[in-house]
Amino acid sequence: MTLPVSQQIQQLPASAANRLGASNQGGKQFFTSDLSVNEFVLTQQSGFEPVGLVMGTCFYHIGVQPM
Repeated sequence: MTLPVSQQIQQLPASAANRLGASNQGGKQFFTSDLSVNEFVLTQQSGFEPVGLVMGTCFYHIGVQPM
């Protein structure tokens, strides 16, 4: 079961909680993205807003396997 955000922040070290609080001042929230500038502008013009961060990993093997 996932804790509410307010409880998650309370469990963080004080320095991390302070950084999160400072990043939300002024109504602006920072986020990380792998979008190019053009892709970001297009998503904003389409009405999308960042709400969270998703992280994942993919492994690919491209090549010829000897028999």
